[in-house]
Amino acid sequence: GRWVVCSKSPYTGIWGESNCGSWFGAEVKKAGYDGIIISGASEEPVYLEIKDDKVQLKDANVLWGRGTFYTTEKLKELFGDEKAKVACIGQAGENLVKYANIVSEERAAGRTGMGAIFGSKKLKAIIVKGTKIKLDVTNQEELRKVIIETRDYVKSSFSSQMIAELGTSGAMDMYNMTGELPIKYFSQPQWEGAGKISGATMAETILVKNRFCHSCVIGCGRRVAIKEGKYKTDEIEGPEYETLVSYGALLLNDN
Repeated sequence: GRWVVCSKSPYTGIWGESNCGSWFGAEVKKAGYDGIIISGASEEPVYLEIKDDKVQLKDANVLWGRGTFYTTEKLKELFGDEKAKVACIGQAGENLVKYANIVSEERAAGRTGMGAIFGSKKLKAIIVKGTKIKLDVTNQEELRKVIIETRDYVKSSFSSQMIAELGTSGAMDMYNMTGELPIKYFSQPQWEGAGKISGATMAETILVKNRFCHSCVIGCGRRVAIKEGKYKTDEIEGPEYETLVSYGALLLNDN
């Protein structure tokens, strides 16, 4: 269910690609497309709307300057279907920040600055809804057998079990132990605060449930909630390993 966005990277000046989970890629396929090529650039902000064979560029001035959460919800409202899937940029992509992300359903294509590519084209987002494609399979029973075997193999591995149990943030403790955690920009080998913000601590304290992308059997996404106190919140998307490193290990922040 993963999808990939490719271009010349504004960050490196050479080939760039980034992949993402969510349900966006599967929806593009359901609409009848194996890929989307965006060439040229708009003079004004636009978004691309795809509903099967109907493809339109629409005015995105009302969305320009807004974050990805707002953009996603507003586009679904304008489109008239909550089940449509969105890939969009926020203010970083608009302002051509060289490491800007493209965000889809709270997941991110976060490498090589692909968000800045959207921004350079004044492309705020792509929203897609597919209804026409149902894949014909020559041997449905054989395919199902292979799917079950592959699923069981993936679920039996230690790494899959760890990620399912602890999310990507489960790597905090492991990398801290092996010296691979970028603590204060790799200026010290271990950090006692890592365990306080690790996937294990999250699972014990604020985890509500796993979040699965399309056809995934692992569910590395975290849905979390703080039930009481100053930072009480409703159920939201939990932090990934990269988030905990950026705002935790690099800054020696264990709160």
